[in-house]
Amino acid sequence: MTNNQDQSAAISLRERKAARTRLGLMDAMLRRLRKQTFEEISVKELCADVDVSEPTFFNHFSSKHDLLVLYVRLWSVEMKQAMGMPKTTAYESLARLFSLTAQATERLPRLMQEIVSYQMRFPVPAKSATPTKAELMLRFPSLASAPASIRSLIETAIDIAVANRELPETTERDAVVSVLAALFFGVPALHGGSRLAEKTYLSGLRLIWRGLGGRA
Repeated sequence: MTNNQDQSAAISLRERKAARTRLGLMDAMLRRLRKQTFEEISVKELCADVDVSEPTFFNHFSSKHDLLVLYVRLWSVEMKQAMGMPKTTAYESLARLFSLTAQATERLPRLMQEIVSYQMRFPVPAKSATPTKAELMLRFPSLASAPASIRSLIETAIDIAVANRELPETTERDAVVSVLAALFFGVPALHGGSRLAEKTYLSGLRLIWRGLGGRA
């Protein structure tokens, strides 16, 4: 048995059932966001889509906003893998993060805008929005990666950049991370689902990197 198979076998049927319910509700929210605003979507509608009761919903989540955070946490696992750190340069990793975010924004502009808005208002998400081990195994059966915040992905990339001399040793790490995080969350708010999002992301990254004396 592989390590993933060992972990999967350790997850109980009850945990799997709960994970399927939670993921189903999140996916229902994503489908509805293609035609409705987040405010228009009700918990009752989401429950009807997944065939569960409203009390069941609130057994799993404190509010429908938790579904946004759950999506981001699961999406971060994909981004962590896609960035390829530390096998690619830090600049390439960040460019990939921004490009994939722009593509996601173009597909679901309402989703990214709601995520940005929610995280500005509630920087500390509810515990019920944290993916469970069963959810990670169901959504990513071949991956052994844990969720990470977008900020932590950027922090890791900057640390690698300094260690590999892509950026000067004098780089003020926290300040650079804050600027790149502002770029990450600001572009969807500015451009929504426009195709300008990717161009703005990559131009912004290039300008910041060059301004730091970085090597791309």
